[in-house]
Amino acid sequence: MVDIILWANSRILGLDEMTDITYRLLNSLKAYGEELEQKYQKVLIKMLAYEEEFTRDRVREIVEEGISDYFLEWHGLLNSSIGLFSSLEDSKSSGFSIYLGNTGTKLINTCIISLPRRFSGTTSRKDDFVLLLKQLIEIFDPFYAFVPDNKNKPHDMQYRIDKKPTSVHWLNYYDKDTAKAIGRLKLLTAGGVERFHDGYFLRMQDDPIDIHNPAHLALQTKWNKKLGLVGSKVKMIAER
Repeated sequence: MVDIILWANSRILGLDEMTDITYRLLNSLKAYGEELEQKYQKVLIKMLAYEEEFTRDRVREIVEEGISDYFLEWHGLLNSSIGLFSSLEDSKSSGFSIYLGNTGTKLINTCIISLPRRFSGTTSRKDDFVLLLKQLIEIFDPFYAFVPDNKNKPHDMQYRIDKKPTSVHWLNYYDKDTAKAIGRLKLLTAGGVERFHDGYFLRMQDDPIDIHNPAHLALQTKWNKKLGLVGSKVKMIAER
């Protein structure tokens, strides 16, 4: 299983803007196909969830329900988090989590999409998946977006240190500030990096990274050296 992770700078958002961002993201997932169409709201007991259609009005309700009472009462700010999923069958289910309205230097707006175990976007529809990621980037406007391989997720994985990614992943997006932290000249001369949105998009290779494939790991190491990244100082744990 892999995730799509998008991180955006913290900023004050109103309910209408949070609704618009969330609704557009969900529509892009729905347009990709049933695998990613979110149909249920996360609840404590999954089997008690019921299928529903996430219209703009319903999304607004959910975003409003997800607003933190603490932030609203003590800071007068709207800070909302919601969680959705696509199927009651775990092997077929994708997930959608979004946190919006975060403010301050230590908080960021975040969108995480967990993909099904057998997902067409990493097998037969890889180019469609790349286009989907680019759509999500244009909507969410992240400073950093990437698709790591979580099949054997390390205990001590750190994706970013001091505003700089720690490693190149299968798919990567860096906004102009993240690109500056890496070094724009390194990106421009690395080859295979395209200008996109407000920054740069890098597809490391055609296929997702297989951590059991030495050639994939060697290429990842080569890219990390090209961009001056520390790489993933991790231990691989057995797949559950």
